[in-house]
Amino acid sequence: MSGAGSVGSVVRRFLAEYGSGTPSRLKVLDAYLLYVLLTGALQFGYCLGVGTFPFNSFLSGFI
Repeated sequence: MSGAGSVGSVVRRFLAEYGSGTPSRLKVLDAYLLYVLLTGALQFGYCLGVGTFPFNSFLSGFI
């Protein structure tokens, strides 16, 4: 159980230092990259579930 506690404390410290020490312009960039990651994951999940019939449309979503 000490491993789980140490991971939690590392995550809390990371979030605290990220919130206080990161410039706001970099936070905006990080938020955009998170959006791109989530959009790509959603498209990949759709590809697995439904298929890639218009494959060029599927590829254009990742580019």
